[in-house]
Amino acid sequence: KDDLSKTIDTILSSSQPIIIAGGGIKNTAGHQEVINLAKILNIPIVASAGHGDVMPFGENLYAGQMGPRGNPVASKLVKEADVILALGTRLGFNSTFFSYKNINKKASIIQVEIEPSALGRYFPISIGICADAKTVAKQLYDQISVKKEIKKIEKWTQLFLKERENYLRIRDETAE
Repeated sequence: KDDLSKTIDTILSSSQPIIIAGGGIKNTAGHQEVINLAKILNIPIVASAGHGDVMPFGENLYAGQMGPRGNPVASKLVKEADVILALGTRLGFNSTFFSYKNINKKASIIQVEIEPSALGRYFPISIGICADAKTVAKQLYDQISVKKEIKKIEKWTQLFLKERENYLRIRDETAE
């Protein structure tokens, strides 16, 4: 099987997958490709550190920025995910502090990165795809969209949406 097929199988067999969108998505204006992929699977998107503006903030499945300097909802997703699809991110220091306190050690990491030396540099990966992240997001969407049946992630995503709603409500209520 090729890496795209393996990636799809890995995501579809998981119960708590997330997408981390990084600079490789932001710098190619690939947010719509990532949103389409997230929506067809019904899975949350988080931003790597420093790339909080990778997605429109009004996007329902978007949790915001992860990591020690990120928000608690997005950071919790990365700590609890069983599959992490890292699109255009090195999973570097600012996102993870190179620590399993900030990323689930048991998660299968699928890393899509155009820079070959970044693949698996900081965390072991299950699948590494050396390619443009926006292109791969579109290819994954195209291949998934022709499948007859897609297991949409419901429980995990519903819990996230509730937590996101509460977080935003409390943030807005307590804002100066």
